[in-house]
Amino acid sequence: MSKFIFRRILQVLGFLVAVWTGFPATVLAQTAPVDLTDMSLSELLSVKVARHTPDSGYTLVKEHGRWHFRYQYVRKEFEGYRDGTRRVSNEAVLWRPGEVRTNKNFPVIPTKIIQEAHVAEITFDASDRISLSLMIPYLRQSTDHISIVPGYDKFAITSSGIGDMSLSASYTLWQAEHHSFRFGGGLSFPSGSVHERGDTPRASGDQRLPYTMQLGSGTYDIIGHMTYVGESSQLRHLTWLRALTWGGQIWGKVRTGKNDRNYRLGDRLILKTWLRAQPFNWLAPSVKLTLQFWDHIHGADADLTVPGPFPFPAPVTNPNFFGGTKVNLSGGFRLTWPDGFLAGTVGDILAKQSIIFEIGLPIYQSLKGPQPEEDWELGLSWYWRF
Repeated sequence: MSKFIFRRILQVLGFLVAVWTGFPATVLAQTAPVDLTDMSLSELLSVKVARHTPDSGYTLVKEHGRWHFRYQYVRKEFEGYRDGTRRVSNEAVLWRPGEVRTNKNFPVIPTKIIQEAHVAEITFDASDRISLSLMIPYLRQSTDHISIVPGYDKFAITSSGIGDMSLSASYTLWQAEHHSFRFGGGLSFPSGSVHERGDTPRASGDQRLPYTMQLGSGTYDIIGHMTYVGESSQLRHLTWLRALTWGGQIWGKVRTGKNDRNYRLGDRLILKTWLRAQPFNWLAPSVKLTLQFWDHIHGADADLTVPGPFPFPAPVTNPNFFGGTKVNLSGGFRLTWPDGFLAGTVGDILAKQSIIFEIGLPIYQSLKGPQPEEDWELGLSWYWRF
């Protein structure tokens, strides 16, 4: 594990202490679209917990078949700027002739960023303890800009295509009645492009697009996670909630080497905790808290700089203006076909499917830069076990 990840673990402890004692903690914010696939809803889908059986002690309950397919749509929007915890207007970030030049204003700035991911994931349960997964994302980003360059007062650029695919495995290390603990790891492959081009004010014709517009990391990335899941029986004073499920996860991604554009994206560390109730057998509302850390970009793509007093024409072309921390609070629900309803071929097939909706908001942001601040994120999943 890199020094960055270890350093961020220590920062997590500091953050928790800060929250407990009432002191503010600094957090920060924007990522390339390749990292959209890190927003996973899978822990709310197929929870494996143990039950006690007279013949074999504790054994995992199989709530699903051996194969699982998941389609997930993720969307994030960024609008406005922050410098630290302070909101900054677009006019303050945009440099105009006659104004004093600083490293915090630019002749070109993004005003609104929309990032979307369509993710297909198939999982095979090799046994009650071992699962193997393949994930293939399709990414799209559109960015509106304003600038002082004639002919580019207002313009937009887009990029889309296959992102970085990944292979991963998970193993149940420990299980007891109503509890389980899993460990997993995998490898992300550089199948996403880092050579996206478009028409920008930097020069005539198409040029290299900023880091935020690229579809992949360009490197082989190592992924690892540890996940705990627990489940309670019906609560004594809240019987209408029926069973409660909760859990926590530590998830990390470490980049290896630099890509052929001479940079690598920052390592990432994500901590999640969630709680899910099930007032009805077809409805399961949930709430989730996510804490994320990621490093700045190491190295630089020389094609993103220009000669003169503005080597970085826009904030998203400066590799030092990436990395930081973010805290999101999310809420959502899972819809599942009721057991026994329309029993038969149609009912049996639908009973193996779920739909999950989740929407989240950043509850605290402090941006290094200035950087575009995140407004909200949305996730929608269709899950089928067979």
